[in-house]
Amino acid sequence: MSPPGADVDNRGTIAISYPLSIAGQLISPSGVTGTVTGNGTALPVAGLDVVGMVFDNTPLVSTGGTLARMDSATFQNMAPSATQLTINHPGGATPFSFTGVTFLTTPSGGFYIRANDTDTGDGQPLVINMIEAVPADGTPFEEELNGAV
Repeated sequence: MSPPGADVDNRGTIAISYPLSIAGQLISPSGVTGTVTGNGTALPVAGLDVVGMVFDNTPLVSTGGTLARMDSATFQNMAPSATQLTINHPGGATPFSFTGVTFLTTPSGGFYIRANDTDTGDGQPLVINMIEAVPADGTPFEEELNGAV
């Protein structure tokens, strides 16, 4: 199932029991606190406009698309070997800022976040500022690829 995009206006839980991908941007409006729960299978999307979502045993992978925001999201009950949030993006003229993202599972073999600059020749690196993240310094559990910061 690959809907063109997903606008999640759900204050409950969305359970994913089989691989699912969203061909467009994942959108969660302000004031909506929904939970996406899964079986450890990553949820691929193309861009983020997320506020206040909980990803419960559901790693999130954004490839391309618009990175509008990723604020007040929580990643919980992840396998320690999982990469909880992956951003594959060509970067932009200004850094992307994600505010208040919380990671509740400490990785061992995995990462809180993996940032991958998908266009190293454009002179615009992928830069993601993690503001007020929990933990405050996740440096040992971050992976930056192809010049991403």
